[in-house]
Amino acid sequence: MKLFHQLHNGSAYGFLDKFPKKPGVYLFLEDGTPERIGRTNNLSQRLKNHLRQDHGSAAYAFKRARQKLGLKPTYRKGSGRKDLQKDPAFVEIFRTEIERLKTLSVKYVVVEDIAEQYLLEIYSAIEYGFDLDEFGNH
Repeated sequence: MKLFHQLHNGSAYGFLDKFPKKPGVYLFLEDGTPERIGRTNNLSQRLKNHLRQDHGSAAYAFKRARQKLGLKPTYRKGSGRKDLQKDPAFVEIFRTEIERLKTLSVKYVVVEDIAEQYLLEIYSAIEYGFDLDEFGNH
């Protein structure tokens, strides 16, 4: 797949660099090792949102913090996302994960067509051996 090769072989940028306000697919790397793939309608805004101290925007940091504490996702009253944001132990790990994101590098490819974004995201996840749990229905 041509777009995958563009993404994989593309330049890596610092997480805090400027990104285009265009739709596309992005890849997080830690020390050159791919770690997460995502898609968005606005690369610049989405990457900024990953650094917000908000469970809805910084979903990847939130997921990693939850995993570090061995917590499974739940929609039960009293144990959801908003409740975890009130737990000091969780908040500390969540903030640490947001700071860690700033040390990662990012590759991206602009992809205007939404179907191509979806296909590139899942194809890349398979190629990199990522967990496919994020592609299920919610």
